[in-house]
Amino acid sequence: MGNIWVYDFDGTIYDGDSSIDFFFFCLRKKFSLIKYLPMLIFYTFWYALKKITVKEYKEKVFQFLKNFANIDELVDEFWQKNSFKINQFFLDDLNNPNRPLIAIISASPQFLINGYAKNLKNVSLIATDMDKKTGIIHGENCKGEEKVVQFEKEFKNTNIAKFYSDSKSDEPLAKKAQESFIVLKGQVKEWKERFFIKEKQKKIAFGLFLAFFTFYLILGIYFSYLYEAKLDFIFGSDPTRVIGDMTNVFGNHYRVRVHPLYVLILQPITLILGGLTVNNLLAALIIISSVTSLSVVFLYKIASMFIKSEKIKLLISAMFGFSFSEIFFTTIIESFPFAAFFLILLWFLVIKIFKNQEVPKNYLFFLILLGIASFGITITNFITYLIALFTLWIGKKIKLKQIMGVVLAIALSVICLSYIQNYTWHNTPTIFQKTNYQAEQKYVNFNFSLTKFKNIIKTDFIQSLFASDVYVNKNKIVDFRKLNYFNKTFAVVFYLIIFINLLKNFHKNKILNMGIMLSLLFNFTLHLIYGNKETFLYACHFNYLIFLLLIVNYQEKAKPKKDYNMLFLSIIAVFQIIGNMRVYKQLLVIISKYLKPTYYRNFKNPWLFIGIIIILFLIYLLSYLIWKMVKKIIDKRVEDKLTYLLGCLICLIFINLIFIGIETIPKYQKIFNISVATKK
Repeated sequence: MGNIWVYDFDGTIYDGDSSIDFFFFCLRKKFSLIKYLPMLIFYTFWYALKKITVKEYKEKVFQFLKNFANIDELVDEFWQKNSFKINQFFLDDLNNPNRPLIAIISASPQFLINGYAKNLKNVSLIATDMDKKTGIIHGENCKGEEKVVQFEKEFKNTNIAKFYSDSKSDEPLAKKAQESFIVLKGQVKEWKERFFIKEKQKKIAFGLFLAFFTFYLILGIYFSYLYEAKLDFIFGSDPTRVIGDMTNVFGNHYRVRVHPLYVLILQPITLILGGLTVNNLLAALIIISSVTSLSVVFLYKIASMFIKSEKIKLLISAMFGFSFSEIFFTTIIESFPFAAFFLILLWFLVIKIFKNQEVPKNYLFFLILLGIASFGITITNFITYLIALFTLWIGKKIKLKQIMGVVLAIALSVICLSYIQNYTWHNTPTIFQKTNYQAEQKYVNFNFSLTKFKNIIKTDFIQSLFASDVYVNKNKIVDFRKLNYFNKTFAVVFYLIIFINLLKNFHKNKILNMGIMLSLLFNFTLHLIYGNKETFLYACHFNYLIFLLLIVNYQEKAKPKKDYNMLFLSIIAVFQIIGNMRVYKQLLVIISKYLKPTYYRNFKNPWLFIGIIIILFLIYLLSYLIWKMVKKIIDKRVEDKLTYLLGCLICLIFINLIFIGIETIPKYQKIFNISVATKK
């Protein structure tokens, strides 16, 4: 029995996907291949939905080969230009005089990989047998278990001494090897399950972000972008002032008395993005949609520290993302999602420290930054921040001396930044001006009553999750109607699940539970005194803490079929989404009656929705290309950086052109010379 070293190709030997790179290489040779792009996108989507097999998908993708007469010459030229992407560790192994026979096993087409492998000595190649003229695959696609079948057919009674791959799909071969290694960005590490789990979680986190970002952005466009007048009459919210703080250099930024650094933190970012979108309101909407989507992602990351089941983690994260308070305050553009985001980041870091999971060495620096952000966005959130520090101290994760140093650094930073903000925006007071806090006294009431207690329970613990119907009251303010049977039932079941899990598992994370519950108690007490007439406005300060309690104490069952927690949460989630979207539709009907629509609202559904989706798809595609090019430059995986930088600039220009086209529709009733005239 002989020994052999076995290597996957794409992502292992080759830094990237050779098939994708080959297509774009061919595209540069013959630009008419651009006609295949819509088909490729369609079949990629179809394959993702598992409507076609990977073999069928590849055959569709490689149909472009029919456009070339001499494929061998094309492949040789491709490798002349792309051989620099071969990872150094493989070249070192290749030149090792003591190495045995090397076998490359790849799912990519054999004719393509052979263009590189044919020049290597003592190297054997196994790959997908594809007709280079038609793209038709003979046999099976060489992936997963099929690699084992092909290997054993080619190498009988041969021992795999070492195996290298970047993909979990190669686990069948990895199990046959004496030693297995995972290759990540050209770096070789011991094969461990946790590497694949982390990669999978990254993909899920990105999918969560993209899904919720798209969801919030589309709803926000319908809610905040398609109407000209103010939305301040809904639940006593203040979006006009918030948008002004984010976009108006000359605005009256009087609310910095409770949001001390809000203008400094958010306005520069909004105006920079506004330069690209040609519309500051749209920029603000993109930013807040991104922030709330990141809140969902970080809640998922926190759940990953306590819960193994991806279904349960996604379920809890989705329930948070579809909470009415998250949807409403994001799409109307309010300050509360920003405040909640920095507090979620804070608890993410605190929990990482407690769990000892890859805590950054300079974690004190991150604690200082989060302290500045928490105080800067909403001043009362600094108490929650101090509770988090206190939790770390009780858990003996940080010393009292360090806490004092962190707080001092935050205090000095906030003072300096407050004056920088004041010197830049002359209409923003500093934190030391007494008038800041005197004006807030009208929201303060120290008289305690059962009604005030009920207000918080109703709005911040129930309607923030499960919205009840809305109406316009006698003061012409949109408000909730009374709780209905469904609100009460789902809320009772949801909080019963949290309570039962808390009772069972409190002792496992006692200190963390105490910190979260103390934060909830502080917010509850604060809003008994402050702003109790409009308690729904502060729902975002409660919402993430409620879900943290569920996550930290969630008890998984060994057998998923017996996990009644998941069953009930799934039922609740379905009705939560249906109920909250029904109420959101009621809000859209109300604002359509009271507010003047912009020109874009003249487009009737479904054409308006289809137009938004097409534009978003184009922007996502260009953004993805920018990300890939920037990533390659950062990872030093390209020789000609100037070309890639130029490519990034061209993509940015195209994104800007799309936004310019959108902005000019009302005047010219066309975009890129395509008529989009509407009948008013």
